[in-house]
Amino acid sequence: PSCLTSEEAVAAARPHLDRGRPRAASAAILASVRERLEGKMAAACVRLAATSSSSSAGSLEPPAKKQKTGPAPTKVRVRQIFLLHWRGSGAKPVDPIRRKPVERSPEDA
Repeated sequence: PSCLTSEEAVAAARPHLDRGRPRAASAAILASVRERLEGKMAAACVRLAATSSSSSAGSLEPPAKKQKTGPAPTKVRVRQIFLLHWRGSGAKPVDPIRRKPVERSPEDA
């Protein structure tokens, strides 16, 4: 059983997805769920787009790379990005890339 219906999840995410912001859409869904439940939660949004071959046919320049004509790949790589956050208690974690203390909240992460 889910705490959000599909319609409620779409309503929460749509404003962000329309602007091409899937991570913000995930945060909006989490915020909607957080109003009803407590505990650990996770959300993910994926943006898939079809490529159009008609746009390359109209240009006079040759394509920068040779088009792949073989079969579609059977495996897809997925990259997970975990953002550090600070709950407001204890020492602030340090971002290893930027070497700065992390100040974002769990909702922002």
